[in-house]
Amino acid sequence: MRDALYIFGDITLVTADTDVKSADVLDMETLTGSRFSRHAAGVSGPDLYIVFKAADDFSASSPEDGMIPFLEEGSAESGGDITSPKKILIGPQITAPEKGNVFAMPIPANVDRYIRAGCTPKSDATFDGAVVEAWIEFGPNVPEQGPDA
Repeated sequence: MRDALYIFGDITLVTADTDVKSADVLDMETLTGSRFSRHAAGVSGPDLYIVFKAADDFSASSPEDGMIPFLEEGSAESGGDITSPKKILIGPQITAPEKGNVFAMPIPANVDRYIRAGCTPKSDATFDGAVVEAWIEFGPNVPEQGPDA
């Protein structure tokens, strides 16, 4: 199930080796009674994934252009940002993703109240820029394509 409440939005990657975070922060506490809030409390099954999708082909100034997706958490939020965020999930480096490629990673149980998606652009030359979409998905609906590390 993909729902508008669980979309982090587009992440615009511009500069190599510079973390870029989604504009939206997901507040797990506002989802009372949902499978998301149960997952945050550690009482649901391991079926919750963060999904990243390349909105376009990554440009090819370098054949190594790619990204490292991540998820961060925090217990407090201020002004639309997580206070003292820490990365709880870091994916493998995904090299030269093409438009529509989907990469999913299971979200650990017992996450803090606030979570946010992000990516670190990678390149061995000048990074040309790319856009990645990110959202939360329940396992049975996640495409079977995994990351190409």
